[in-house]
Formats: sequence, structure tokens, C-alpha cells
Amino acid sequence: MLKVGIRDKYKMLYLKNRFSMRNKFISFLLVILIFLGINIEIAKANGESWTPRPDSPAASWYSITYGNGLFVAVSISGTVMTSPDGISWTSRTAAAPNQWTAITYGNGLFVAVGPTGTGNRVMTSPDGISWTSRESAADYEWRGIAYGNGVFVAVNWNGNGNKVMTSTDGFTWTLRASAVLGNWMDITYGNGLFVAVSYDGGHQVMTSPDGIAWTAQAAASTNQWFGVTYGNSLYVAVSRSGTNNRVMTSSNGINWTSRTSASNNNWYDVTYGNGVFVAVSYDGTGNQVMTSTDGSTWNTRNSLAGVSNNWRSVTYGAGLFVAVNESGTNHYVMTSGTYLAPPAFTLSSASESKTVNTAISGYTITSTGGTIASYAISPAAPAGLTFNTTTGLLSGTPTEIAASTAYTITATNTSGTAQRTFTLTVGPVAPAFTLSSASESKTVNTAISGYTITSTGGTIASYAISPAAPAGLTFNTTTGLLSGTPTEVAAATAYTITATNATSSTIQTFTLTVTAVPVAPNNTDNSAAQAEAARRANEQRQMGDLSSVLPLINELIKEIEDGLKSTSAPNKKSSTSKTKQSSQAKPEKKSNSEPLTIPIPPATEPEAQKQVGELVSVSHKVGFGLSASWINSSNIKALRGFIAGIEESFEVERIVIQGYAQPTKIGLSDIDIARAKAVKKFLSKEGLDYPIVVEGMGEAESKKGDLSRLAVVTVEGKSKKPIN
Repeated sequence: MLKVGIRDKYKMLYLKNRFSMRNKFISFLLVILIFLGINIEIAKANGESWTPRPDSPAASWYSITYGNGLFVAVSISGTVMTSPDGISWTSRTAAAPNQWTAITYGNGLFVAVGPTGTGNRVMTSPDGISWTSRESAADYEWRGIAYGNGVFVAVNWNGNGNKVMTSTDGFTWTLRASAVLGNWMDITYGNGLFVAVSYDGGHQVMTSPDGIAWTAQAAASTNQWFGVTYGNSLYVAVSRSGTNNRVMTSSNGINWTSRTSASNNNWYDVTYGNGVFVAVSYDGTGNQVMTSTDGSTWNTRNSLAGVSNNWRSVTYGAGLFVAVNESGTNHYVMTSGTYLAPPAFTLSSASESKTVNTAISGYTITSTGGTIASYAISPAAPAGLTFNTTTGLLSGTPTEIAASTAYTITATNTSGTAQRTFTLTVGPVAPAFTLSSASESKTVNTAISGYTITSTGGTIASYAISPAAPAGLTFNTTTGLLSGTPTEVAAATAYTITATNATSSTIQTFTLTVTAVPVAPNNTDNSAAQAEAARRANEQRQMGDLSSVLPLINELIKEIEDGLKSTSAPNKKSSTSKTKQSSQAKPEKKSNSEPLTIPIPPATEPEAQKQVGELVSVSHKVGFGLSASWINSSNIKALRGFIAGIEESFEVERIVIQGYAQPTKIGLSDIDIARAKAVKKFLSKEGLDYPIVVEGMGEAESKKGDLSRLAVVTVEGKSKKPIN
């Protein structure tokens, strides 16, 4: 938009036109409004009306480009200047004080080339501010540079056949042979093709798909071609010589057609932006710009009225055409159009994970740059989701499971593009399953039945078991089944079965017990087992209510202590104690007036003579009262003799003491084991340090005398001498 003020002579000149009567009337009204002091705005298409930027640094500016939100110009004075909006400019220090004649932007890098310097005719910058010298492929007069197809390509006008150099990174350069000799002035890239134009030569156009292999092409005329660009599917070149044919166009870079230029000025550069081709010239007065929407028909545009500068280069970015000149009156930069900041935006969320068939939350967008014209997404939105190209939002319910996918959201306006990434993961429904059986017990070396699995949730990807399957069994990580034949005995073990998919995991427990094969007992073992069973059965019968017999248990404990005291020193007891014992024993003794000594039988009748070293066991029955010390005196003496004789005959390995309870109507339990423990305590005091096992055997069969207070002492060991 152009402000029209009463003292603005440039805008007054705009009204002096050769329009129709209708337009003249409109112009007359505008003049009246101006004299009335009314300011109005006249909308102008880009490239039509230009504004000088007097605050730009003075230098012989030769080339300008736009990239990464920044205008950057280089000069043959060895300087650089930058501007974010084409209006306010800042001087920058070049990498070297060379003559810099061309600049481009690509792959996040500004790259400039020039015709002077020694081994440093290239410089690069990631931001347009800080520059680094790079060694050129040769010290030739490099005039033009472009970026495309992942490669930087520069051309020169004085190389001996090697008029091209290329670089994939802007740092390391390689010479390439041009198609023909020529003074190559400029180069562009578009539609998969590099196109260069020459100041002279038989073939003033050459093309290459990669910047390496070149093909000569015939120009539309033998003019001095200085500038070339690509836009709207068209290559357009301009020259500084020729008569009314200083423009040529080509749809493929091979076949060229002459076009009538707006004037026969020295056209040095051309660019494309916002649907318009714009060219600038080195000479002329007020007509140093021409524009075309199709490359065929060109119109003169007022550059700066009354000002004739040497305009060398023009570019487009951020809604503006910006031109720079080599020399002229005060103004080294002029702009056309309305500045529009490149787009910039943020997403409220950078990623999301959802279960299939569950609506996504998506994200919101906050614009932080220029107005965004449209949005795009890549790759396409997944099944069930919709992407809005106006708002940039992704919404809906995913209907298919998908691995984590990064979607690039691109915002665009006439100044450029901006991108953000949103990562979406669509997982299956969480796994769930049941086992047909929660536990199993099997005999070793017998195949297990195992279990079956019923899935009640999302598809299960794999199974795991912990701890590992036992010896002989196999766990299938695909089906989750445990099968096989256990080869080792194992106590009950809980195995955790874990089912997993991309969403989560879940567990069930299966308990397996592996028992030993039962072994039929021999006669001796059977007798012991029967005795143990009898004892335990009696114990169970007596386990009812112990509260009523607790006082008697305490009395029996005292009986044990008294009995042991009476046996510890039998020869030192006083007559008073003997009398007391006799009086206490009378109710228990009944028909027996003397203590009874029970013969010492072997545990089993030997069938043959026991040899030296052979395992033997010898048993001795003894009456042992817990309180009836009159029973213990003679029996203990016999027990001492039994133990002494046994130690002489064989090596004792262990002693087993089986205690019996005196038959009683009260039904006390644990008296049998208490009697066995009392005998053990006595033997320990006698100095026997062999392993001693005590067992409770239930009630004694006899109710008479010491037979009712029975303990059986069995000594097991290896014989030292033959035993009959």
C-alpha cells in the first residue's frame, strides 16, 4: 500500500497517467482529495510500486538472496548486509575482503562466491551473520551460484573449460567441465534441472540434472544474457543487449523463445515471487523495473521516480521484492510489496498414544509468526482421522493399530514455510486372559496336564514365565502354554505367566508341585510308621480343649524336674527322702512292692551273627516316671549298664528314645514326648553326646507299674565285634 500525502511529489507523479476519460476523472478526484489534505491508500500489486530504503549501508551491492527468514546481500566492496524485513539493514563482516558477486541459500546455509581472492573465493554462513572462508575449486571469476537437488553449483566466465564447480555441503568444491566455453553469468534450478546463461558464445545456455554433466542449448538470440530464474513452471532469462527481445522463456530449459521486454534497458537480474516475474536494470530513469505474470508480456514499473541507480540484483521473500544496486543516488535498496513474516507456530502437544477405536485428544496450534495461509500433513492422516488444511488440526478416532509415526505439520504463507512434528501411536486393547487351571500336582516323570488360555482382551503379542520352566517342561512364548514331563521333584512353585502387547501387560499365576514316586515301606519301617500314626492319631484326639488340663501339665513338668533330681545322685538320698518317695509311690505301685526291671530285648531278633562294621540296632525298655522316682532308681541303673555295654560293642551313630504316656482317663497329650525328653535329659547328663532323637508314641498298653511309664531306648551304629 502506498500512502499519498500533499507533499509527496513521487505519489503526485503517479497520478499523471494516460488513462481513459474515466480514469482521468478518478485521477482528478484524487488530486482534489490530496489538496484537501486527505491521505488515502492505493493498493499496488507486488513489483509495481517501489519504496527506497535509505538506511541501507553504502556499498557496491551485487547480489541478494532470501533464506531462513533473512535477506542477505553481498557486495564487490567486500561487505555483507542483512535484514529480517527488507527495511532495516545491518552491516556484517565478510570472511574476506574479496569482491563477492553472487549468493544463494540452501540446506540451511548461505553460500557466496566471487571473482577475486586466493584460494578463498567461497564463503559460507549458517545465519548470514558469521562467515567462514572456503577454498574454491579454482581461482576463477565465479559469477553465479544456485542450490538444488542437494548440491550447490557455481559458474564462472573465464575458466578454461572447467567453468563449473559443485559442492554438496558448501565447504568442499570440485571442478566440473562446462558444456561449452562461455562467459557464464548466472544459474538457476527448477523442475529438476540446473540452467545457466552466458554473456556470449555460440551456445549461451547449458543444462544439467546434477550440476556435473552438462549439455549445451541454443539461446533464443545471441544477446548478452545476464540473469535467469525459474517460477510457475517456466524458465525466464534477461539480457542487457538486443532490440525489444531482451527476454527469453522456456518450459524445459532446452527450447527457448524470444519475448519483448518492456524497454531496451540493461536488464541484469530477474526473480519470481507471489505469482509475478520481476526484472531490474542497470540503467534507465524511473523505468528500471519490469514485471510479468506469465513471462511473455512485460510492463514497465516505476522504480524510484527521478532516480537512476545501477540495480544489479533482485529477490523475493516474506511478501517483499527487494532489489540492491551497485551505485547510484543514496538509495542502495528498494522494496515492493507488504512485508509478511514467515509462518511460525507451536503445537500444544508433541505426541500422543491411544488405544485403537479411542478418539485422540490431538493438539492446538498457536501461531507465533506471519499469518498462515494453509497447512499440510505428511504422511497422510491415518485411517479414522481427519486433517484440516485450514486449521492444521488432526482429529477423529483411529481405527487401525499403528506403530509410533511422526507426522510433519507444515504451515505456509507467501513468505515461507514452518514445520512441527506430532507423533502418534495407536496401540491394541490391553491384554487380558484366564487360565483353565490355577494349579497342578504331578509325580515326577509323569506328564503334566497344564492349562489352556482364554484371551479376554486385546491381541497378545507374546508370553513370558517366571521363574523359568522346571527341568523337563517347556514354555511356549507364543501360546503361553506350559507342557512336558517334570524330571525333578520340586515343592509347590508359583509360576507367573505374563501376557504382553504394545499397550501393556497382565499376569496370571499357575502353581505346580512335583512329588516323588511313593516307595513301599519294609516291615521295620512299617512298624515305626504305624507307631507314629498311632501317636499322631492319639495326639489329634487329645487336641480338643487344653485349657482344662493346663494345671496338670504344669504339675507334670514339675514331676520331670523332681524325677531328674532324684536320679542325678541316687546313693546320696536320705532315709527321709526314701520314706517320702515310698509314701508317694504307694498309690502308683498298687500290686508291685518292688521296682520292676524290664529285660533288654533287641529291636529285632537277629537271624545271623552280626559281623564287624555291620549296621546294628539294639533296644532297651525302661520304666521312667516323671514323678514316680521309685520306678527310676533300678531302671536307671540298668539303663546305665545297657549304654555302657553298647558303647563297648559298636560305634554309636544315634540314639532313638520312644516315650509312652501312662494310660489315663483324662486323655492328656504330649506326656509320651515329655517322657522321651526326660530320658534324653538324663542321658545327656550322663555325658552321652551322640545325636539323640525323641519320639512320642502315644499311650502304653499296660497300666501296671513301670510298664505304664514306658520308654524304649534304641541305639543304632556299627558293630565293633561280632554280635550273636
